[in-house]
Amino acid sequence: VSLLPEHLGAGAWLMELALSEPAQVGAPGDLVIRWRPLDLTGEADTVPEAEERVLIEAVERLEIAYCGGSLTGQEPGWWQQWQQQPSLPTLVRLRLGFPKGDARAWPELLVAPMVDLAPPSQS
Repeated sequence: VSLLPEHLGAGAWLMELALSEPAQVGAPGDLVIRWRPLDLTGEADTVPEAEERVLIEAVERLEIAYCGGSLTGQEPGWWQQWQQQPSLPTLVRLRLGFPKGDARAWPELLVAPMVDLAPPSQS
């Protein structure tokens, strides 16, 4: 969930970073971002279709991982999913891979969420 630039719309939006389905089996997809208004009403009939934009064409692999402790109390580590956790991950890692023979290279991105959703401590 994020805020979009003002010229694209106001309010909270559900964002998705994904690889699109390739045109041919075995071909690379495109790295896309999709967004739609966050529906807090539960009325799915009123939610518009997600908008989509291509960020990078011909991407072979997208890996997203989340660093932090798990709900079960395990030591912090890298996780492929971050669902139903009591807090945000401490880091999010993004890796892209390109087809063999493609000269493009993309550095590994590490992002620290700048929001703390933990409840305030009682003092």
